[in-house]
Amino acid sequence: MRVESPFGVVSAGSHVDVELKGSLDLVVPLCFDYQCRNSTIALYHDGWHDLKIYFADLKKELWSFVPPDKWKNVMYTDAITLQTEDFNMDGYPGLLATLQTN
Repeated sequence: MRVESPFGVVSAGSHVDVELKGSLDLVVPLCFDYQCRNSTIALYHDGWHDLKIYFADLKKELWSFVPPDKWKNVMYTDAITLQTEDFNMDGYPGLLATLQTN
């Protein structure tokens, strides 16, 4: 079934137990425009939720997902990257993404 969305770019999602309750949720990186200057992460858990991530560093410089480049004939350049893992071994899932400054 096709799901209509008002987004410019939606990439492959990852499954992660966000609430540590033993059930997997789907997290999806997406951009509201095709240049990915306005990015967010959506979570599917009883409906879609915008996690409203504020992509800024300590200097308040804004970051966003690297937009896909469908014109290059290079593998893996046509998707936004988002990985889930317990990177810092604290028992909670973390997200790792490839970002660029705006």
